[in-house]
Amino acid sequence: MKTFTSALIGAPVALLTIAFASMPAHASSLTFATKVESYNTGFATYGGKVTTVANDRDNPEEALGAFKTPTGEVHASGNQKFLSLGLGGSAIFSFGTLFQNEVRLWETTWGAKSKQSDYDEQVEVYVGKSLDDWTFVSLVKNIADGTYNTKQGTAVKLAAGEIYQYVKLVDKSARVNDRDGWDVSAIAVEAAPAAAAVPEPTTMAGIALAGAGFTAIRRRKA
Repeated sequence: MKTFTSALIGAPVALLTIAFASMPAHASSLTFATKVESYNTGFATYGGKVTTVANDRDNPEEALGAFKTPTGEVHASGNQKFLSLGLGGSAIFSFGTLFQNEVRLWETTWGAKSKQSDYDEQVEVYVGKSLDDWTFVSLVKNIADGTYNTKQGTAVKLAAGEIYQYVKLVDKSARVNDRDGWDVSAIAVEAAPAAAAVPEPTTMAGIALAGAGFTAIRRRKA
C-alpha cells in the first residue's frame, strides 16, 4: 500500500514536469527563417547582358536557418551560401512563430566595399499579419547599414506592440552591370511571447491529468 501511495504522489509531479518542460520558453533570442513562402526572382546583368540569376544563387533554401559568419570576410568561391533576389525581385519569409519588435538581416557582398556607391545593393523590408496585408518598415543598404560585414547584421525596428507573421523583401539595388540584386544570407525575427506561451494540445491534456491526480490525493488524505 505504501508503494502504491508513493507512485500516486509521484505521478502528478512527473506529469507536470513533462507538461511544463514541453512548453516553449520565453523567446529572448532570434528566430531564423524556416520557410520561403514565395520567391519572385528578378533579373541579372552579367557581362553587360540582361539575363536570369545564376542557378547557384537562386535556391531559396540557402536563405533559411542561422547565419554562421560575417559576410564581409573573404570567402573561397562558393563558401558563403545565399539567395539572390535578382534586380527588382522579392521573397516572402515565415519563421514558425509570430514575431514582434525587430527584423534582422544579413547580406553577402563581393564587390568594392569602401562606400555605398561602390557596390550599391538595397532592399525594402515589409512585415505582414497575412500574405495580403503588408506594412513598409525600412529601406536597408548593404554597406552603409553594415548588413554585409557585421556579426549582428542590420536590425530593423518594428512598431511597438504589433505582432506579425511574415517578412517580405523587395530588391531596390542599382541597375548597373554585373549585379543580381540583394543577396539574402539570413533573416531573423524576435518571437512574440504570446505565440510561444501557448501549450500544445497534448501538453494541456497532461496538465489536466496532473490536476486530477492532485485532487485524488487530497480526497485520500481527507
